[in-house]
Amino acid sequence: MAPLDPPSQQQRRQPEAPAAEADSEAKPTPGEPAERRKRSARPDPFRAAKAKATQRAEEIEQRKQQKAQVESAKQQRESERRKRHALLSAKTKTGQPVMKNKIFDMLAKIQADAA
Repeated sequence: MAPLDPPSQQQRRQPEAPAAEADSEAKPTPGEPAERRKRSARPDPFRAAKAKATQRAEEIEQRKQQKAQVESAKQQRESERRKRHALLSAKTKTGQPVMKNKIFDMLAKIQADAA
């Protein structure tokens, strides 16, 4: 037979009592050892660095969003330009420009200026 492993520390520990013990830890009596007393909160030495890192991360995220918006607008303008070019460069069988497209383009320009 193989020897049994000794119980791990987690198995040796007693299960913690519910809220009754937690209240006793919150209000230590003068005779209790220092380990059982609740430690007072110390100031975080990295608080300024953490705040600065958080602020920098927010700025980077804002720049990414702004860059994405600019790129989206740029692609949309380029797409519109390509469509307009395709309409205006259309030719008839004999090689003449399609006047319908040119007239609609001039009309759209006039309406945009009037608005």
